[in-house]
Amino acid sequence: MKKNLTKIIITIISLVSLITLSQKITTQTAKAATTADPVFFVVGSYSDSTTWDKMYQRLDPTNSHPIVKLYVAENGAVTRTNVRTTNNNKRPFVTVSFQDILWNDQAVYTNAACLQNAIETYRAKDPFNSADIVAHSNGGNVVTRYMETDDSVNFHNFISIGTPYNMRAENTQPATDMLLSLVAGASRLNHSMNVINVIGSAISDNSTDTVVSRDSAMAGDHIFYGNVASFSRLYLTGNDAVHPNQASSAQVAQILSSHLDL
Repeated sequence: MKKNLTKIIITIISLVSLITLSQKITTQTAKAATTADPVFFVVGSYSDSTTWDKMYQRLDPTNSHPIVKLYVAENGAVTRTNVRTTNNNKRPFVTVSFQDILWNDQAVYTNAACLQNAIETYRAKDPFNSADIVAHSNGGNVVTRYMETDDSVNFHNFISIGTPYNMRAENTQPATDMLLSLVAGASRLNHSMNVINVIGSAISDNSTDTVVSRDSAMAGDHIFYGNVASFSRLYLTGNDAVHPNQASSAQVAQILSSHLDL
């Protein structure tokens, strides 16, 4: 009964937040990062280690940033590939991909633990003081779950893109178990972190980005608002807004360049 009541309350809040949240959110300038502080790029469901390659080309056309790829098996074993090593004092780009590529609750829980292993493995060889983290699609749920269970890394910024925070739920449907779980753990997030939720849409239908419903993407409001230093939404338009195009889009590249110290 209590669980059903919680779902009803979150559903009601979803409708109200569409109108009110834009008046409440604040933005905050990212702190300057050192050249050793990496930017982790986490892939989504049904994606692999190549997901962010085109984005790296947009962000770094002169090939100045080091690139590392971390692949994590379901048992937590991490395989590291040094794609590019440079001495240009540029922040490393670190792709994290997983063996379990499904879009379900168990994959989120499994890959959150795998992400922790990946970041610890990276830090053991390349120490850093803080980091930024970017995630596409269900990778945003993985990152959120990870940050709620491990606070050992000081993340300045978390940017999620096309993330289904209410999983596969369609518009107006009640909160899923995943959303309820992430909301319940939100108080454990880093309160000094800045979070941006980037939302897409189909070209002629803003109720979905062809994969994720608008309400599911916007459900991140219930997780982050009030639990981090700043939280805001940004909206993609045109072809860049369609779910499969988001991780390589020019608009997302502009967002990352503007909000991260690259």
